[in-house]
Amino acid sequence: MAIPIQRLVPEGTTSIAGVRLTQLLKTELYERMVAKRVATQLNEFTASTGLDPAKDISEFAVAASGGNPVVLVEGRFDLAEIEKRLQERGAKAADWNGVKLWSTGPGSLAFPSRNAAVMGPDALVKSALASKGLPPALAALLPEVATGAQIWAISTADFKSFRAPERSNLQNLEKVISGLDALAASADLRFGLQFRATGFCSTPEDAGKLQAAVRGGMGFLRLSAPPDAQPLVKALDSVIVKPEGKLLRFAIDMTAEQADALLAMVPLIAPGERR
Repeated sequence: MAIPIQRLVPEGTTSIAGVRLTQLLKTELYERMVAKRVATQLNEFTASTGLDPAKDISEFAVAASGGNPVVLVEGRFDLAEIEKRLQERGAKAADWNGVKLWSTGPGSLAFPSRNAAVMGPDALVKSALASKGLPPALAALLPEVATGAQIWAISTADFKSFRAPERSNLQNLEKVISGLDALAASADLRFGLQFRATGFCSTPEDAGKLQAAVRGGMGFLRLSAPPDAQPLVKALDSVIVKPEGKLLRFAIDMTAEQADALLAMVPLIAPGERR
């Protein structure tokens, strides 16, 4: 029986972010700007796990509730081969409600079906296996995730407790984050970069204050951007921030060329390297 990873979200989860890997790997932006840069890491992952992300993993997500996260994976798994590799590494299996729970040192790994895997702290893995699906508050945010997006995130975390370091340049970020009650965000890389985010506020007035804080942060970034950061400035110029009642909608639409230039600014550190 196929088990969608959204049915494996542990009780009490307040944030979850996911990547629809099958869709992401087909985007031109990934093929042009990312594939070669992560080839080494993907090859090492395949060698150590026996899993080919391009063929065996369709989607993965990380769920958390303010503490340790649990990783949820959807795909197709050769359980016999995976279990053989686990045994070779000394992992021990125990039965938990009819599911093999593999002890992998600091955490556990389980395959509730041939198309689903859960890994993380033992208590969270068990909670995921017993889950009945997304908590209602998170499920209510899913309609705000753009259809067709390859990267997505939803959260009802305690944003108001966020604090930026004192005397840092992140004070505007604190104003933005602490003004949220919930957040839904997604990115579509099929035709450049289309990013969408919806911030949920307590009142329309709070949404207006949040808009002002976002614009203030964008203005600071523009003023502090170095001369060689023009792709960032162009990205900021494409941002639309619009209050809508208690909601604040945030959108970025970049062409493939603009997205390429912005991504080229992001350094990728190969394993073993240090900055």
